[in-house]
Amino acid sequence: MSSTESPQTVTAPFDSPKADVVVRSSDGVDFPIRMFFLTAASAVFEGMFSLPQPAKATSSRRLPVVEFAEHSKTLDIILRLCYPIDVTLLDDFIDHARSVIVAVRKLQNDGVTKQAPLRIYAIACALNMEDLTRSAAKMTLLYDQADFPHSPELRDITGAAYSRLLQYHRECSRVACASIAAPGYGRTCAMFFCGTHVHDGQSSETYLALLANILTKTPNGDAAFEPSLWEQTILKAIRCQRCKERVYTEIGELSKYLKARIDEGTSKIELVFEQ
Repeated sequence: MSSTESPQTVTAPFDSPKADVVVRSSDGVDFPIRMFFLTAASAVFEGMFSLPQPAKATSSRRLPVVEFAEHSKTLDIILRLCYPIDVTLLDDFIDHARSVIVAVRKLQNDGVTKQAPLRIYAIACALNMEDLTRSAAKMTLLYDQADFPHSPELRDITGAAYSRLLQYHRECSRVACASIAAPGYGRTCAMFFCGTHVHDGQSSETYLALLANILTKTPNGDAAFEPSLWEQTILKAIRCQRCKERVYTEIGELSKYLKARIDEGTSKIELVFEQ
């Protein structure tokens, strides 16, 4: 929170008289915004804005202020992508692309995260920026390629460049699924070898089967911690008197182990760079 009295302010689309909160950047730029749009876009925003606002933490319009660690150039891009409008990115967008990728990952903003890496991928391809293209491609693994949103920047790259991204996804999916089938910690987990008549290891089979299904669409290590995956696995395990006392610990350890295996495997897959 901040109580700075006269920070620099921005204009459209952040000039609505209906704005009800101010997002302030690390360099003192105020973005008056509609809280509804941000809370709908990100659970992190929702939690942040639900906190009590100190009386002195106000902008020149007397709106409550939430202070962010990101620079105004980064926040400008993220906030524009949160709004339900067609977004025209600023001319220097590519100069801030890396910081945008880092910020949207931290903010867990699904809508922005799906848009930003794909748009950055297309722009970086068009500008022959190979390293940034690979970074953006890796971020797209968080999302199902069949659910990629339309991006106007895709008009600026060849079909071959987009095809390479889809090929990269498919190969990462193959490797991710193979990595959880290999023997290791998971195969010595009690969830696999309980042997009771109640579930006979079915909780572990449920976990791996569901995880494999997720990895075919979103091949990244974070999939091992998917809440719905844990819920269904735990519901099976707690039916067993022996397993219910250890399932929470074991599924946590197993998820960490499999995340490491998945990320290790996909990190070896290299995007074939093509403009």
